[in-house]
Amino acid sequence: MSMTSDYKDYIRRCHLCQMNKQPATLPDRVVNPLPVTRKRFSSMAIDFAEPFPRDNKKELILLVLDHFIKFTYLIPVSPEHHSSRNC
Repeated sequence: MSMTSDYKDYIRRCHLCQMNKQPATLPDRVVNPLPVTRKRFSSMAIDFAEPFPRDNKKELILLVLDHFIKFTYLIPVSPEHHSSRNC
């Protein structure tokens, strides 16, 4: 037997270890769906995608998602416009 198998066997047989064992899955939670939108641009998601090879001084992509029409706008952006670098 190896030390790893001895360790696993000890944990499996230890009553106190089994009583204090944490669950391996996340607890069930109620999922709250996004509200249904009724018009364009009323619910949007915005994020940066990076890094990309520099092209015309642009190496970031600003992703803008409109939840109503389910359309994604991809806007090339130069690094000086990135929000975390301006804070």
